Amino acid sequence: SSLALSGLALGNYQESKSRILQEGAMQPLVEMCKYPDQEVRNCALIALITLTLGFNQHYGKSAFVEEGGLSSLLELLNCEDEEIIHCAIYLAGNISENEEARNEFLKLGPMPTIVKKAQTGSIDTKRAAGYFF
Repeated sequence: SSLALSGLALGNYQESKSRILQEGAMQPLVEMCKYPDQEVRNCALIALITLTLGFNQHYGKSAFVEEGGLSSLLELLNCEDEEIIHCAIYLAGNISENEEARNEFLKLGPMPTIVKKAQTGSIDTKRAAGYFF
């Protein structure tokens, strides 16, 4: 499950994260973000956050972009579930640590949506937006 992958990749275990990505976990996780069930989408987001967390996770960030994750991320920002929005904005912050990925994401025009969600969202969403900005 995506939560099990997240658990394996938690912390600074570069070897675990690399192996998970090499085994092809990114593509199914990106696809799970499109699943209609909010719990499944949230679990996938948590795993993606874990796999892309950290300045030295360029491979994870690049894999996310290559698997079409940016368009899925933009769609998630427009959902109504506060927890998914918070996680999606936090993932956007992770991805934005990589200049190429950030530039690709910004081309999709997420700023108005993130600003709006930051203005109306929970304190956690506001913090995640601060991380992104």
